[in-house]
Amino acid sequence: MTTQQKMLFAINFEPAAPTPLTRARRAGASTPHSGSATSKAAAEAIRPEAATLSAEVFGFIISTGERGATDHEQQTALGIDGNTQRPRRRALQQRGLIIDSGHRRKTPSGREAVVWVSAPGTDGAEP
Repeated sequence: MTTQQKMLFAINFEPAAPTPLTRARRAGASTPHSGSATSKAAAEAIRPEAATLSAEVFGFIISTGERGATDHEQQTALGIDGNTQRPRRRALQQRGLIIDSGHRRKTPSGREAVVWVSAPGTDGAEP
């Protein structure tokens, strides 16, 4: 990893108005979960990345429940750029922690976007 890449990864991306997730992260809270055994197991599985944006993206998707969230909604709520959020969401998808809900919502530009939800068993509720 280059010095420039290390500097980029060290940047602390905070939304203009802190969300409950960013406040909890600053307070040293554990990875968000719903309290169920499967949710705790999913949180434990992502613990090595708890300080990263992947954990925030995953926690936000869990917090949306069955409603889920589009990429744009995640970016807006967490105050992060799409080029930072999308790779984290994709990694969560590849790990089987989140899935395409089958639903679509319009973005501000009017395009249809995938609504992402936590995978069954990762938060104790079926999406």
